[in-house]
Amino acid sequence: MTYQQPVWLTMATILVLTAILWCDLRNWQHSSLMDSRTFQILSYCLYNGWALYMGIAATNKPNTWKIRSLFLLYVC
Repeated sequence: MTYQQPVWLTMATILVLTAILWCDLRNWQHSSLMDSRTFQILSYCLYNGWALYMGIAATNKPNTWKIRSLFLLYVC
């Protein structure tokens, strides 16, 4: 195994928490329709987070500055 169990648990926790934050931020700003449905549904948020872990591009880029800043922090 490449990494120890705490590393995998931390990565999974970060993935889930970030996906929840993306989804909550997008749904909290429901009046702003600038973002696509990609960051509106939790499963899509998890999909994009997992894609970034694997080194694949996300399906859509976020358009609002709050989601974009969280996206940049997640990538870094």
